[in-house]
Amino acid sequence: MPDFIHGTELNLALEQTIGNAENFLWLINPYIQLHDRIKQELKKKKDATGLNIVVVFGNDNTDATKTISEEDIAFLKTFPSVKICYNKGLHAKFYANELGCLITSLDLHQFAVNNHIETGVYATAKSMLGKLATDLVQKITNDTDFAEKALAYFEGIIINSELLFSKVANFDNGILGFNKKYIGSSIVVDGLASFLAKTNPPVIVPIVATPTVEITTTVTTTPPKEEPIKPSFGTYVQQPAPPKQELGFCIRTGIPIPFNPANPFSADAYKSWTEYGDWDFPENYCHTTGKPSYGRTTMRQPSL
Repeated sequence: MPDFIHGTELNLALEQTIGNAENFLWLINPYIQLHDRIKQELKKKKDATGLNIVVVFGNDNTDATKTISEEDIAFLKTFPSVKICYNKGLHAKFYANELGCLITSLDLHQFAVNNHIETGVYATAKSMLGKLATDLVQKITNDTDFAEKALAYFEGIIINSELLFSKVANFDNGILGFNKKYIGSSIVVDGLASFLAKTNPPVIVPIVATPTVEITTTVTTTPPKEEPIKPSFGTYVQQPAPPKQELGFCIRTGIPIPFNPANPFSADAYKSWTEYGDWDFPENYCHTTGKPSYGRTTMRQPSL
């Protein structure tokens, strides 16, 4: 049953949504400006290699630097597994993990601030046993669980947002797939610098040299783009798709690519995969639908 919450109860719900996340954490807000309390809670997840964090920001503001700060971008990029997406039409605020979800008016930079009237609705996600019971009730009453509907809706928002940054955790599967060991993370998509530069153009500042001559100079307000180090791999060749080509999705980054189960990666993701060439390495998305797979898809079986 969804609960209407406000005040300190609302702050606590947001804090616990971050603190209790183990499998996934969604932070969806037009403005990603992290309050110090939020950062402190997130810092506790720095070593949570099994946690997949998804951040979606953006609205119709032409200057993206007003919706997300470079300081917060640098902070978010330090986590083992994180995706940062942009959605121009986003105005909703939604925070979720595998235990529940929070729909609220509360911004991340207003956390624990007492001089605003903020409210929200928190709904607990069903356990596997509870979900089976809920599915049976839905078939009889045609009534859909609140949290399930909210998670499904915002999952669609994530899928249809522009992926600007993606970093995935890599694991050594160990013997027979047991005792997986974290061996580092790989950045498979990084378009944040070019995106911010595109949405924050240079400012033209006039400088008067003499009473009769006006000179203009360009002052760039964003740092120069740093080109990522390109790993040394063999040449990637995207194999032709089978007849009646359909739209598919990269199983590591989720970006649209030609549908082809024999090559379910984008070019950049394929380069990352070839570093270990593990056909059973758990990936992030279904090649057919583009929906998150939470590790159930692999190179060997790219679709759910």
